[in-house]
Amino acid sequence: MIPASKKRNLPRRNAERPGSMRVFEYWCEPIPDASGNLPQQLWDAAHEMQAVWNRMTEAFREVTAPHAEDYKARRAAVQALDLKRIRAVAMQSRGVIPSRYYYHLADRFALTLKGYQRRQRERGAGPSHGAPRFKGRLESLAIPEIFSRCVGDEVRWSQLFTGELPVRMRRMSRAGEARGEFRVSHGGVNAAVRLKVRLHREPAPNAIVKRVTLCGRYERSLGAHLAGWRWGLKFLIHEEDDSHYLREETGVVMKK
Repeated sequence: MIPASKKRNLPRRNAERPGSMRVFEYWCEPIPDASGNLPQQLWDAAHEMQAVWNRMTEAFREVTAPHAEDYKARRAAVQALDLKRIRAVAMQSRGVIPSRYYYHLADRFALTLKGYQRRQRERGAGPSHGAPRFKGRLESLAIPEIFSRCVGDEVRWSQLFTGELPVRMRRMSRAGEARGEFRVSHGGVNAAVRLKVRLHREPAPNAIVKRVTLCGRYERSLGAHLAGWRWGLKFLIHEEDDSHYLREETGVVMKK
């Protein structure tokens, strides 16, 4: 562990390290409490994050509405809506949810604006093609847990099973099954969401965990009798070069 006084002199990113960034997604199922409900902080945080997204969308429409017929002026207005201003709009209700939630939403919104600008360059694209949309009914959520980026203070995959982090995992006796705990916060109150997780094709034990996101989506396309929330855990992983560790044998014989 590197002392906090020396971390300021270390690089914040691992661009110089060999390896690649990958996303591992695992199906999960929340475990209700004794009353049969999930923690209220989960839903409150999701509603607040949706309200933040709608505020940023409103700011986008305010700067683009006067230039609906002028592509160049509309493009300049979107470029002026930089990440710093987006974050300022997102942080208007700072303190309701943790800062990392606001920054996560601002980064996602900035990526949406980049996609909007790409769509606008296509032939026949209208002013609203690719534009961010207002969200009404809560039908999806994505709550992140972002770990430290300082070199020497990374969180490894194996550390998630030690029980000392905001995201905790515990293997079960049956292969591929695990129990997890994901902490959410709203209004300064933390709550633990207990999860059943199906692990498959895990990353290397020494892989660096950058971000863990609890994702949920309300599915209606399966019919009224099967409609409900579907859940997953997404892990943003930095895997080091294959030469740094040996993979397990799979037993598959490759024919020439």
